[in-house]
Amino acid sequence: MDVALAANNFSFDRTTITVRPNAQVSVTYANNETVGTHNFALYESAQSTATPIHRSDYVNAGASITFTFTAPSTPGTYFFRCDIHPLMTGQLVVSADAPLEQVPAAPASPGADPYGY
Repeated sequence: MDVALAANNFSFDRTTITVRPNAQVSVTYANNETVGTHNFALYESAQSTATPIHRSDYVNAGASITFTFTAPSTPGTYFFRCDIHPLMTGQLVVSADAPLEQVPAAPASPGADPYGY
């Protein structure tokens, strides 16, 4: 499953990604900021961030990367964030009813920068 994800205004352009159990998820992650470095880190929950299920490389402002991970086998809701800017969060929903392809995210609306960049 291919997923497009972007960092805009120190937030993710989508806060929910839905996939099937054990899906191979290929994420193209664009950092659309003019300053700041981001990553994507997937965890069991917001309270359990010591050991990630997957953590991407860091992405500098204006750059993008593509990475692949295997979705958890257990259906449920998982937590993702930028480890550098932990207010950037979202959820990965693992469901047998998930579509085979993601709907493109809506463009992010301009917003305040909570980090003061």
